[in-house]
Amino acid sequence: MTAHSLRAGPNTEMVAASVPLRERNRRGRWSPESHTADTVYDRPETDDQYDPLSKVPIGGHKPPSS
Repeated sequence: MTAHSLRAGPNTEMVAASVPLRERNRRGRWSPESHTADTVYDRPETDDQYDPLSKVPIGGHKPPSS
């Protein structure tokens, strides 16, 4: 996790909730005319996006090999 993740997560959720860019800029402390919230910090998940947590064994145990 990085500081960028801490900014991208809330902004992405606000995009999904249809919060206007000007309000997202205010909450993210960006300039009112900035497009950074849309160009850098909007990271919607997709099915084919790499998920680093997908390799973490559930319950802390490795699954049995087949």
